[in-house]
Amino acid sequence: MIELKPDKLFLLIGTFDMANGKTNTVIVEGIQKIIYTTVIHNHKTKIFLESIYPICEKDNPIINKNYIIYRNNKRIKEINSELQNY
Repeated sequence: MIELKPDKLFLLIGTFDMANGKTNTVIVEGIQKIIYTTVIHNHKTKIFLESIYPICEKDNPIINKNYIIYRNNKRIKEINSELQNY
């Protein structure tokens, strides 16, 4: 991506890291590293960081509980808050 020098970069990331059991700190630091690396190498790239989307926590048979076991709206809000402050 660095070599492409995009004008805009849209980031919607962190969901799979949560599903893979990574801590909030590791997720936030990973996203910050991506942003930092992009800014250093492509300072003209405009970065759009999207919040991690909330999940439906209701008991629903179509929701795979194994997939969202590490995801909950409390964690999502914490991560989004840290990223917003960044």
